[in-house]
Amino acid sequence: MRSIRHVVTVSGLCLAASLGLGLGSCTSDTTPVVYMDIAYQMRCLDCEPRAPDDAGHVVKNVNGEDGLKLECDVARDAGARRVTFSAEYSDVMHPSKNYSFKLSSGNIDEEESERRCDVEIVEGANTYTGSCSSDEPDPEAERPCQATFKVEGDVITGGVYCTAIPNAANLSTTRYLVSPNTRTEAAKFKLYGCPGM
Repeated sequence: MRSIRHVVTVSGLCLAASLGLGLGSCTSDTTPVVYMDIAYQMRCLDCEPRAPDDAGHVVKNVNGEDGLKLECDVARDAGARRVTFSAEYSDVMHPSKNYSFKLSSGNIDEEESERRCDVEIVEGANTYTGSCSSDEPDPEAERPCQATFKVEGDVITGGVYCTAIPNAANLSTTRYLVSPNTRTEAAKFKLYGCPGM
């Protein structure tokens, strides 16, 4: 198994990122590096017409590793901190293998039923988009996703669970967004070193 090692400084902590996350020695104490741990899968659990599930994805990387572009930012809006982050893989020679996970404007300070965040998932040529809040998913209210957030120091953890998140090109084509190989477990994310934290 190929081993990738990077020693990075994240929120004042020294971390060694390989295929897992362990402690290491730092080369710099001043430049935070964004590290993401994301696990998710788009599944056709009750969709019509029936179709195979997309492959599950597990991201445990810093920006630039394994062809991944990782971005994260936290900004204040009306007194609350909101996170926007994305993980994108692009294969120019094999665009059917492209994938990305993006969550925009998630309120990490408090639960929200009214103000919504947004989720966008790309699987090859398909893009799925939906709004989210802290409430249970409600596709009929055009809010098919539920998002949760927890802040511990400078680390943001959380999950996103979507039922009937529609394909932007054909709204009748929907999928579930879940943790890999599960039916009702939320996709998981853990974000280190986001600017603005």
